[in-house]
Amino acid sequence: MPRNSSGVYSKPAGTTAVTNTTVDPSPWNQLTSDLGTEITNSLPRDGSAPMLAPLQHANGSQSQPAITFASDTTTGFYHKAAGVISVVTGGAEIATLSATGFASAAAYSEQSTNFTATSANLGQVIRLTAALAIALTAAATLGNGWRLTVIATNGDVTITPNSPDLIDGWSSLVVPNGRSCTIYCNGTGFWTDRDYAQLAGFRNKLINPDLRVNNRGYVSGTATTAANQYSVDRWRVVTLGQNLTFAASGNGYSFTAPGGGVEQVIEGANIEGGSYVLNWGGAATATVNGTSVTKGTPFTLPANTNATVRFTGGTVTQPQLEYGNVTAFEQRPIGEEMALCQRFYEQFNAVWGGDATNGSSYVVWCPFRAPKRISPTVTNISSAGVLNGGFNPRGVGAVSTSGTMIVGVVSGGTGPSRGFFDVWSADADF
Repeated sequence: MPRNSSGVYSKPAGTTAVTNTTVDPSPWNQLTSDLGTEITNSLPRDGSAPMLAPLQHANGSQSQPAITFASDTTTGFYHKAAGVISVVTGGAEIATLSATGFASAAAYSEQSTNFTATSANLGQVIRLTAALAIALTAAATLGNGWRLTVIATNGDVTITPNSPDLIDGWSSLVVPNGRSCTIYCNGTGFWTDRDYAQLAGFRNKLINPDLRVNNRGYVSGTATTAANQYSVDRWRVVTLGQNLTFAASGNGYSFTAPGGGVEQVIEGANIEGGSYVLNWGGAATATVNGTSVTKGTPFTLPANTNATVRFTGGTVTQPQLEYGNVTAFEQRPIGEEMALCQRFYEQFNAVWGGDATNGSSYVVWCPFRAPKRISPTVTNISSAGVLNGGFNPRGVGAVSTSGTMIVGVVSGGTGPSRGFFDVWSADADF
């Protein structure tokens, strides 16, 4: 006699044994045959035979999935609604399957205290409401495919894997205030999709990091004649008599910092307060605002405050100071790099021509290629170009951040077609 529609088995009638009564072979044989049939129709626990018809389950619930695991009874699947299957881990719904496809639950929550991310956080989006820390459960425990999205608000968020696991190759990662990233686990470590650039191509706070701009025409290895004398754009040699040497490296240059150091002052207007890292190739040591730093180790810079980066006693390749964490070295287009440098220093031509009267002054307005950080010091570099008589002296009139007036006085007599051609510099660097 087979099971009924509820799966309940009832033995055939007349097969109940009675004490001290001879067993009738006919019903007994019918019972054993029926039991054999039912055992054959049962699903072997060792998996040696498959189902021959659809396997039906209870609906289950989020806290008690219908299909689950002996070692983890709160992880599995349950029937959420008509045509909808829910996937849960640790009692938390992470996704649903329906006629419209797969949908990640991506549960959103807010966190105001430090916490440890576990398997229950798979697929979640968590906004941290202060400067907090997240500890990651061991990658081997979380397993391949685990992920978590973190949003930092009202402070930087520090994420630390369980040692010896690493995140993006580092022992910790800082998500800067106002930024977000998704953390991915591959079972042996963690990776992220972080990109904290406010503008693509402007992560690096160092200007002219690979020395491609050299408006002063500095020659590698030339000894300086003053302390803090500039060499290539934005880089100054700290100690009198020392020099900066550089050599081609790709389409840029690597350089050797002297014993007294070579440094760049970063304008405070470009510093957003928070966690920064300095990274570089080579054997030189580095300080930021006089404090030693190591490659890729986070430190804090205050907002709107100048920062001085100094390299000392060794080679430097592709230095990069950036907000947040270490990313690949960025090389901006040369035109953009030139414009950034010209905010601090440029050379320009002053040209005047026409009819001139002896003893009269003539003025030419020279706009700068880039607005300067402050009203610059304007210096004559070359004044050899004179047409049809003298134009002396030639000097500087009004100066602003946008340009300057160059004044020439005719000293070679009155006449037509007279003029001058000069080369000047405008220096607004620190």
